[in-house]
Amino acid sequence: MRIALYGLIAALIVNSVLAGQLGQLRNDNARLAAQAQQRQNQVNELQALVDDLRSRWIGNPALWQPSNLPANTVVRYFTVTGATQAQLITSLDNSGLCAQYSCLPDPAVPKNSPAWALEGEDQALPSSPYCYSPRTISYHWHQHIITMPQWSPEPGSVKIFLVEEWNALEGVLWTHEVGHVVVADQYLATLNQQSERLPTCQAFVNFWKNPHLWDGLDAAQNAYHARLRADCRPEIGCIPEGWMGW
Repeated sequence: MRIALYGLIAALIVNSVLAGQLGQLRNDNARLAAQAQQRQNQVNELQALVDDLRSRWIGNPALWQPSNLPANTVVRYFTVTGATQAQLITSLDNSGLCAQYSCLPDPAVPKNSPAWALEGEDQALPSSPYCYSPRTISYHWHQHIITMPQWSPEPGSVKIFLVEEWNALEGVLWTHEVGHVVVADQYLATLNQQSERLPTCQAFVNFWKNPHLWDGLDAAQNAYHARLRADCRPEIGCIPEGWMGW
């Protein structure tokens, strides 16, 4: 009987020791798991910091610059600011281009719609101050003027993807405005062809003094807009709704 009692006491002691050890083991495991989670959180924070630094723009890619400048064309700029796409859009919308310059009304566009870039002509000049024959004189544009937005973020202040989106937008705006230059050149070439066929210099002078001579240019530019809207693609100078967030 005593042996059985001793055995029972020994078993209770062993179970008590094992329970204590198991409890300590669970505590140790919980502590180690918490430490591992803490270290993982630190690693995640460091990785997020590294990813953020890698995503920051520090000059590469370069900000958009115009290329393939049409002949007899100058470029001027207006300042755009912002560190997010939404801020850039707000800055573009509030640039006041149409208040500063004359925007051609487009019947298909609501009044007071903001312009993000513009193209215009200075004036048409004759190739000679004197007319001896309509066939020997023609007009040319003094210059085309393309007005483009310019954004100059501080290196490290914005993300690379925003610069890429901006460069894409500038490229489409540039293509669009260069298209206006082409339309203006084509229209003036048509006028020159007409005036060169006139019989006298007086008829030539009267032709170019017609106050409604340039009404057709406005119509040609709006027709250009209509063609773009009918097949709106960035590569031809038209921004589809929602394209790249613009």
